[in-house]
Amino acid sequence: MFGRNPIKMFIVKLFHITPSSRSDDEMKEKNARMNTEIENLPISNGAEKPQCHIHDKVKDSEVEDIRENVCANDESLTEFEGEYYCFFHLPTKDKDTGKFEQIIKARLKADFRYIWFPSDPDLKDHKFFANADFRSATFSVVASFTRATFLAGAKFDEAIFLADADFSFATFSATATASFTSAIFSGHASFNGAIFLDATKFNEAIFSVDANFYSATFPADASFKSAIFSGDAKFDEAIFSGDAYFPLVTFSAKVDFSFATFSNVAYFSSTIFEEKSQILFIR
Repeated sequence: MFGRNPIKMFIVKLFHITPSSRSDDEMKEKNARMNTEIENLPISNGAEKPQCHIHDKVKDSEVEDIRENVCANDESLTEFEGEYYCFFHLPTKDKDTGKFEQIIKARLKADFRYIWFPSDPDLKDHKFFANADFRSATFSVVASFTRATFLAGAKFDEAIFLADADFSFATFSATATASFTSAIFSGHASFNGAIFLDATKFNEAIFSVDANFYSATFPADASFKSAIFSGDAKFDEAIFSGDAYFPLVTFSAKVDFSFATFSNVAYFSSTIFEEKSQILFIR
């Protein structure tokens, strides 16, 4: 007995054939339990279970909160360029857009931080009752927020719009500060007829093509400090009832403030109007 290999004995016992008196259903149930137990065993080599990388620039203080409240945790992770991402944060539009839209609309809450949108979220006429947080989100195609209503805040800081962004006739309520600080608009940005009832910030935003604020209404303060307008900037017939801040702004093309109304102070200190720009202040 002592000459027998104990390891071989263990293997024989592990794979011992169960008597045929057991039903197939019993065997399937037992195998399912064994598989579950195996999956739940700790990894013996010390390797940690991969988690969503979220984004290269995500703040450490946000990671756990985003993984818990934003990530698509009911979907498997995908490896992309050496990192693992959940379905929402996978930084490519080459994913199942139908599946993405179905999941987004099924769990449409207001926290979309760092999510990479492979298709138009099509949020036209949508009412956001909670704080809409799109900070650092990436919209790879047209983003439609036409006539959307933001009732409790709208955060688009550092969001990236790779195509057109349409916020025409959107309403940002009196308790919904609209913040687009450091947002990047690579396509046309339209805020035509939008109503900003609370303070509005476009500080350091980059508008690579046209920016349309025609007939937009700003009852509270509006700040565009250090924003960059590479294409035409249309503010004709806009209404600024609070202070309007345009210091250190760069205008590279046509700037139109025709028939715009400034009820309080308008700051244009150190504003840069490049040589090729055209300025219209017709009243």
